[in-house]
Amino acid sequence: MAAYSEMLPSGLAPPRPDCATDRAYALGAKPPARERVAARLTGATVVNLSDVICPGKGKCPAIVDGMIVYRDDHHLTATFAASLAPILGERLPAFGFDAP
Repeated sequence: MAAYSEMLPSGLAPPRPDCATDRAYALGAKPPARERVAARLTGATVVNLSDVICPGKGKCPAIVDGMIVYRDDHHLTATFAASLAPILGERLPAFGFDAP
């Protein structure tokens, strides 16, 4: 596999090891509050992946498992979002849904 810096698009500098986002900014002060209200009003189910998107207790890292997490302030990169599919599939049965 190519080195991480070789996979970056031309002109994009690799994130510094200390490059991280404050947890409250990345996830919101009370991350699931809005989603819980919306789910209650619509009958939807919320599957919280915050522990995967922002692992640990400190700041949220710019890179998780070798993938850039965010493409801007609040949107996950397509690569990182796709990597969440197996985890989402594992968590759905807990809510009574069968993973495809």
